[in-house]
Amino acid sequence: MAEITGTPAGGVILGPEATAQRAALDAQILAWAAQHAARELSFPPLLPFALVQQLGYLASFPQLALFSHPLLQDEGVLDHVSRLDSVQPADVQRAAAPSESMLLPAACYPLYPYLEGRSLSSPELYTTSNTCFRHEAQCIPGIRMRCFTMREIVYVGSREGAETFCTESGEFI
Repeated sequence: MAEITGTPAGGVILGPEATAQRAALDAQILAWAAQHAARELSFPPLLPFALVQQLGYLASFPQLALFSHPLLQDEGVLDHVSRLDSVQPADVQRAAAPSESMLLPAACYPLYPYLEGRSLSSPELYTTSNTCFRHEAQCIPGIRMRCFTMREIVYVGSREGAETFCTESGEFI
């Protein structure tokens, strides 16, 4: 059996067998995507706050949002934090600067600004994989996690085409 171990931060450690299984599954999905002429893209795992607002994520899933907060770039604050024997979450919270970005909750979100302003002469298919983050209330390793890898295949085209794509891709799954 593949070893999957939950971490206190809400992620998982995959043992060698589970890592190999994940890689094999991803290879099968990528092969299927290539057969359907999907274009593979890579994006950073951070969404600028303006994009978070534009996509309406906080209006739909505020309870799942996780933000990236750097420490204040103040010499006194940085010196204080660096001298602490044991840094507690409250210490970091007091020293944190306002967030400018949210950790990526789903792999597909950066695709939409990438496509913004383009007109399509025919449907297009994209695939992307990323480390995603969600503030899950309860973490269950392999099922509900705060940090996980997500591979997505996104159809861009008409509603009818999307419905056909969902039916056909459902057969693969």
